[in-house]
Amino acid sequence: MDITFGAPWVLLLLGAIPLLYILYRRHSVAWSPPVRFSSLDIVKKAAGGGLRRHLPFVLLVSAIGTGTVGLADPLFPSGQAEGGAGIVLVLDGSGSMAADDYAPTRLDAAKAAAAQLVGRLAPGDRVGVILFGSSAITISYLTSDRAEAAGRIGEIVQGDGATALGDGLALGVEMAAAGPEKSTIILLSDGVHNSGRTVPGEALELAIQGNIRVHTIGMGSDEPVRVGDDIFGEPRYAELDEDTLREIADRTGGMYYTSVDNPTLDGIFEALSEDIAGTEGHLSASRWFLAGTVSVLLALAFVTYGRFKLG
Repeated sequence: MDITFGAPWVLLLLGAIPLLYILYRRHSVAWSPPVRFSSLDIVKKAAGGGLRRHLPFVLLVSAIGTGTVGLADPLFPSGQAEGGAGIVLVLDGSGSMAADDYAPTRLDAAKAAAAQLVGRLAPGDRVGVILFGSSAITISYLTSDRAEAAGRIGEIVQGDGATALGDGLALGVEMAAAGPEKSTIILLSDGVHNSGRTVPGEALELAIQGNIRVHTIGMGSDEPVRVGDDIFGEPRYAELDEDTLREIADRTGGMYYTSVDNPTLDGIFEALSEDIAGTEGHLSASRWFLAGTVSVLLALAFVTYGRFKLG
């Protein structure tokens, strides 16, 4: 069982218990020189009384121990995913995403996988959606309404513009930084940055400054994919800038994934959903330890000053 503490430094106070034991043993009458007894009954009574005389000290040490652990805020696994995370999906909607090497198209496959990820989020998680082509726009602001976010993703339509990857990432960083929780960005692209006002390097620096982790997905194919013709009538093929996507992930503490078809894309988003929901929730047991401390102190007061006090 993975038990953690909210304030582990408080546990240092437990070091006082051995010192108290040494002082108690040194000054306690229970360790006085042996005395001869003329009756076995007297010996038994004396031994029993000696053990009883240690009870207040035992209760005192128990109170110190349980109180210290309680103040350290012990956290036990709850067995459920911890909600409250923020996820910003930054999706490529450029013209190359209309390629049909994914069924039915790259963009439709990305939308379906992203919607499934949203459905796997914990109830307390919030998700926002950014779409970029020749520029970047907000599809959905951070919301805990997963149905609404999935609906907004479903409404995304294919564009025919260029790839403003830097603008998309910069807008994603802005959304992630504006949320009340620390957000993670998932950036998907199938092309090379060739449009927009912000270059990927500048957007990357913004993510690093904001301490925002970015997972990146490079959407490619096993074979070259034709996405149209250039102005000279020559075939134009989709290009994937893996170096830039890998650098963004590496420098922000994220992971880079390569997708080549529908199954690998679905697997990537499933893995990401497990990573995001991988932080298990914890329950604080502090109140129970502190309640135990109060109970022990009441017992100590009873045996020390009560009607049947030890003596």
